[in-house]
Amino acid sequence: MSIASQQGGGTGAMRQNIIELLEFPRQWIPDHIELEMCPYSGLYNQTDHHCERCTYKSECHWLFNNGEFLELCKRPSPTLLASLELALWLIDVHRCYDTHTRHCSCDLCTWCQQTEKLLTAH
Repeated sequence: MSIASQQGGGTGAMRQNIIELLEFPRQWIPDHIELEMCPYSGLYNQTDHHCERCTYKSECHWLFNNGEFLELCKRPSPTLLASLELALWLIDVHRCYDTHTRHCSCDLCTWCQQTEKLLTAH
């Protein structure tokens, strides 16, 4: 039995699927936001005015709250679903619909489709 299914409630298969889907934005977001000028290298600091005014505040805040796999495994399923829903929104904001058509099968679009399907089912 996996760590994800042992902790935090919810069905094991559903929790495992959510946690697996959360891995994509944990890797994608840092690679697709501009961190060159960030004094914290994307590590959100809620007490710093720079972070509060930054264009990427939402992305860094999401990473701050969802960066540790073991912490994700301890969270209840509704919290995981909320994190997944926010990740979908954050990534969708950055997705360029000129290059990602309705039938695009790249990793980004495939993840978005899988995530939308899971969220719609729950």
